[in-house]
Amino acid sequence: MKGIINHWYILAVRGGREEKIIEEIKQELRRKSELETHVRDLKIVIGADKKKFLKGYVLFYGNLTPELVRVFYRVPGVISFLNHQKKEEKLPDAVSEQAISNFLAKIQEEKKNRVIVDHNSELNIGDLVKITAGIFINYEGRISHLDKKKQKAKIIVETSGWEITDVPLNDCQKILG
Repeated sequence: MKGIINHWYILAVRGGREEKIIEEIKQELRRKSELETHVRDLKIVIGADKKKFLKGYVLFYGNLTPELVRVFYRVPGVISFLNHQKKEEKLPDAVSEQAISNFLAKIQEEKKNRVIVDHNSELNIGDLVKITAGIFINYEGRISHLDKKKQKAKIIVETSGWEITDVPLNDCQKILG
């Protein structure tokens, strides 16, 4: 298979189903054996704490073709490629090898250097926090708005840019480091 150039791509998928979606992609590829050779790796980013770091995302390394894009989109739970929509003619943009390497190295470094402070610490806008309860448990992000009267915060998840509103302050742990 000389001449095939592999690249990294990011798939947005239904959060919490990443492993199942990877298995379904592999099943589809077995049915289309000529495409199976184009896929080198499908992975979920796991942090040092053995939890998914990028919930709702799967990294794909391989040689993307228009037919392979269609196979991915046929799998239930696959939402889109990063910066790409289902009906687009052009192929999704690849993510540079260097960007993926730097990202994975940064995750490992941050996990080593983190210090979690107790719940009773004073929280401020801009603080990095981990959500400790509710449907967004284990998500991390920065506080963008505080309502000390209602004891709630708005948190922007750094890895996805999502804004989570009305998070009880008691469910936020400040992270230093």
